[in-house]
Amino acid sequence: MTETRRSITTTCKSFFTLLTVFMMIAVMLLGIPGKAEAHAELERASPEANTRLDGTPEDVELTFNESIESQVGSLEVLDSRSNSVTSNEPVTSQDRKSLKLQLPKLGEGVYTVAYQVISADGHPISGSYVFMIGNPPEGVDASAFDPHQALGHEGHSASTQLSTGQFILYAVRIAYYAALLFAVGLVFWSVLVRKRSTLIEETMKKWEQLAMRALLVSALLYVFIHSREILKDYPSSEYSRLFLSTSIGHLWIGLLVLAVIGFAVLRFSRPFKLIWAAAILGVESWSGHAVVFKPKLLTVLLDFIHLA
Repeated sequence: MTETRRSITTTCKSFFTLLTVFMMIAVMLLGIPGKAEAHAELERASPEANTRLDGTPEDVELTFNESIESQVGSLEVLDSRSNSVTSNEPVTSQDRKSLKLQLPKLGEGVYTVAYQVISADGHPISGSYVFMIGNPPEGVDASAFDPHQALGHEGHSASTQLSTGQFILYAVRIAYYAALLFAVGLVFWSVLVRKRSTLIEETMKKWEQLAMRALLVSALLYVFIHSREILKDYPSSEYSRLFLSTSIGHLWIGLLVLAVIGFAVLRFSRPFKLIWAAAILGVESWSGHAVVFKPKLLTVLLDFIHLA
């Protein structure tokens, strides 16, 4: 028994040494200035921003650099009184990178294009711009027209400082990934290490339960905070569409189901544990930035290997 305790103590010391080294490297990497990770953004718009047209455009079409979720979001064209000019629904292109809204005949005036969409990797994209038709009586120059002021969005200027909401989102995300890797790591360990003493077996069971609880709580917080961030300016009715009609929503549901199943999996045999670990890492790999790159299957596979 004494030798077993010494072995556990040595293993724990080695583990915490490696963890300390890892944290030091992570802090160093975070301290290195570099280019911020780019998210989806508007790549092209028709009509273009701040243009003056002689007549009504057939439609408004926005093209993004990444795929977008077609079931959640909005594209509106507003007149100078902030009234929508059409009740038509926007249509997503086959490659899910473009959004098109058919327009009726419009008179002279200043028009604002306002959009709110969600990228395939779960990031909100919103913005607005103006275009003019003819020479409206108000004579506003489109290049000087402020759509944010017209829509009542003053004060939304870009900031390099981390807001409280962003800090909470990043903190929850870090906690979620730590819990995910810790829980899956323990499952892998329980599968790979076949010969264990009674003390190690009891210790493993205790930590596995704690890891699964941490995973479930952090996953719930992660999905809750992230979905609120995505739908910050959306009506509450959009939540059901987010979870039931989008790929990111389906993946979140799958994640939460697997987190709950994890408690039962601990009692199963090794093959079931491996299947569970592969499934939850697969869900996480498919719900991140990897899905927006091509070839998608390869980038998702590399992300899976990275997590594993």
